[in-house]
Amino acid sequence: MLLGIKTIIRFNMRVLFVCSGNSDVFAITPFIKNQADSLVEQGVELDFFQIKVKGFAGYLKHVSKLKQHLADNTYDIIHAHYSFSGWVAVLARPVCPIVLSLMGSDTYGSTEGGLIRRIKNMFVATQARVIQLFCKRIIVKSENLFRFVWQKKKAHIIPNGINMDRFKPLDKDACKKDLGLALDHRYLLFVADPNDSRKNYKGASAAVELLNKREGHDFELLCPFPVDNQMLPLYYSSCDALVFPSKAEGSPNAVKEAMACNMPIVATPVGDIEWLFDKTEGLQISSFEPQDMADGLERVIEQSYSNGRKRIVNLGLAADLIAEKLITIYKSLITS
Repeated sequence: MLLGIKTIIRFNMRVLFVCSGNSDVFAITPFIKNQADSLVEQGVELDFFQIKVKGFAGYLKHVSKLKQHLADNTYDIIHAHYSFSGWVAVLARPVCPIVLSLMGSDTYGSTEGGLIRRIKNMFVATQARVIQLFCKRIIVKSENLFRFVWQKKKAHIIPNGINMDRFKPLDKDACKKDLGLALDHRYLLFVADPNDSRKNYKGASAAVELLNKREGHDFELLCPFPVDNQMLPLYYSSCDALVFPSKAEGSPNAVKEAMACNMPIVATPVGDIEWLFDKTEGLQISSFEPQDMADGLERVIEQSYSNGRKRIVNLGLAADLIAEKLITIYKSLITS
């Protein structure tokens, strides 16, 4: 009987994701959509409320729209993604608990810039601290973000999970054919926005250029951004290694996806990279120096594979397991 009651609570749960919908590239940010899908697969009824403007003032214009949506619909939990979305949820004054996911730059601001940027960063950091007062639970993606949470009794470190059925090793030649890539050509992969200075495409490009000056190496650096999340496994299996020279991260999804495909990776020690990699074969941590990145690429290319998928499994980062952790948090708020 008790088991039956738990099942009823779990599958009658209704959750609203409040998140940005203003991207020119994706209708919903892929990792948020993937998290939603994993919750739905666990039996959660889930809707999206998208904020289709930019800037804090623009977000605030959606408060009245969310109020109206909540007047017309009933939810057990509101889960806001990014701090500005959290403010829309808080100011709409819902009767249900609010869970807030802090992602990274919404917590501490940009890592680069002059005086104006530093002022903006102070605003971002301040609002990210204040909003914690109004949320029942706070989720951060990595240990390095946890230090920005002062309401620590409310906080949980839960990285985004990986769909292990989608992200898995595939036949290289078949993937190259599907993508229209030359079978006799070798590729390295950069999957972020090359115009985002934080992602450091220049560093990746410089490292590959240095690598190609060495005997026996002739690689093309692929940058397919933007790319449909469903297509990414083809790229991970087509290329010889992922180059990830980012300057700041929380828990980078591309790295975990590539790990699940057993792709060799060279990455800078940002976010939770060191925890993700540990001493796993085929995964190399590099400094920000292109020469060091080139050395790392040469090493992992020689190995030609990684044990990243096993590491993802051992860390419990499969999407269904992460969904269960979120559901446990939701249920604790609903039944308290």
